[in-house]
Amino acid sequence: MKQLVVLFSALILISCNKYKVEGTATGVANGTNVFLVTSDSTGTPKPKDTVKVTDGKFEFEGKSEKPEIAYIAFEKTPNGNVGFILEKGTVAINFDAKNIEKNAISGTKNNDLYQSYNNANLDIQKKVKAIYEANGAFMQKQPETDEEKAKAEVIMAEFQKIQLEMDKRSKDFVAKNQNSFVSLLLIENLFYNNKMEASKVKTFYDGLDADLKETTSGKSVKKHLDTQLPLEKGNTEKKK
Repeated sequence: MKQLVVLFSALILISCNKYKVEGTATGVANGTNVFLVTSDSTGTPKPKDTVKVTDGKFEFEGKSEKPEIAYIAFEKTPNGNVGFILEKGTVAINFDAKNIEKNAISGTKNNDLYQSYNNANLDIQKKVKAIYEANGAFMQKQPETDEEKAKAEVIMAEFQKIQLEMDKRSKDFVAKNQNSFVSLLLIENLFYNNKMEASKVKTFYDGLDADLKETTSGKSVKKHLDTQLPLEKGNTEKKK
């Protein structure tokens, strides 16, 4: 009886960790390879699974121990990548090869949050796209004349302004969605780019559920905190 209970518990655990990715691929030929890509322990992207587009659709199934950032990649398809959160549950991905702004993800808590974050920043994405479209050729070469150097400084200033706005929006998003994997990803990025104090990151980290702390990003933030907290404390004491 005890062995049956253990086996039943194990089956429940495996079932709870299952993921399914259901997708549509508008404008993609049937038979096209679709790759599910995650990162290994060194951060190197690695294909986790491969399927083919059939009748404009594709599907992945597997087991997910903890949330992680992933993306779908369509073979020989321009702009054929869609980022999402791989986690237990069913994730819906809609891909449009001719209009990437129509790409969408949904179905689980973190993917709904991720899509919400992306939707809120569509205006910034359009600004960045406009800068590249207007200055793409110029940005590929080294400025030589004073006029070119001045133009390069103006473009850089535009990007810096956009980055500051993006950082502010990320912090606002985190404040409203404290205990989530998406916020953890944003915190990790802000922290490693010296855009958030260690003490504030610690407050966020301490409020995370245990399973989020065990993710790759959770461990990364903790490791960086162990280094940066003493330095921040030492600098604060020197100023007194």
